Amino acid sequence: MENITNKREKFYQMIGVLVIYIALYSVIILSVEYFYYEKLNIPFLESFKSANFGPLFLILHDVIALPIYFLVIYFMHKKSLFQISQFVKIKKKTAALCLLLGVSMGTWVMSITQIPYIKNSFPIFQTLFKFLLSGNAVLVIFFVALHAIYKEIFFRGMIFNQLRSVLWLPLAIVINGLIYGYLFFQWDIILTIYGMLGAIIFNLIFIWYESIWATIAIEFSLFATYFILRELNYEYGWTSIILIFVSSIVLIGTMIALWKQRQSTSTRQIEAEAATPSI
Repeated sequence: MENITNKREKFYQMIGVLVIYIALYSVIILSVEYFYYEKLNIPFLESFKSANFGPLFLILHDVIALPIYFLVIYFMHKKSLFQISQFVKIKKKTAALCLLLGVSMGTWVMSITQIPYIKNSFPIFQTLFKFLLSGNAVLVIFFVALHAIYKEIFFRGMIFNQLRSVLWLPLAIVINGLIYGYLFFQWDIILTIYGMLGAIIFNLIFIWYESIWATIAIEFSLFATYFILRELNYEYGWTSIILIFVSSIVLIGTMIALWKQRQSTSTRQIEAEAATPSI
């Protein structure tokens, strides 16, 4: 009975914390949106703002949001945002595999969305890419790096860690994807499915390596690949078909390699602990 009561209390506590996180996100994004659209009207910056509209907006949001999250996390949990988010060092091989995984994911998505039926039936993808990736190349790359850190801190370090502390792991992954779909895409069905599939991959890597650096590497290379392929502006044809085929193989192969490396790392850790004499 006491165990059931403790589980119920943890569940209610998780709900309360998630409500605070989501409410905080909503207040910040709406405040930045109001300032950006209504107040940031400086004549000599208008052309720059228009040319870099999406990345500039999200850079402003992330720069404001991250320090606020840092203070709120410390006030609520008496821990650093970096501790909560698990900024744990990863091996160079792991980082390289994560970067390759992000490239394969980005190539697959950009090539699939070039298929005429998908491009014409779901123009929301092109609208999304235009908002995120239009602008000065240096600014876009800076945005990609900053936003990769922001997204992983919020969705993996804050949201997902709360969910998995109480819920069955597969359920935590699904709910994490739904929250992502709601906050970023207002539950647009196609974009939410896209976000859900990404959330599964990101959460698996986060679970396997218990380090947010791994998912930040994937996030960065994913969006950098989006940007590069969009700049190339290639039309659908044999190039797209080959890229879909190759990126599918690389994506699956990289996931298997990351899983095997995680398994071998865990085995070595267990063997090392077993070999260490107890005091």
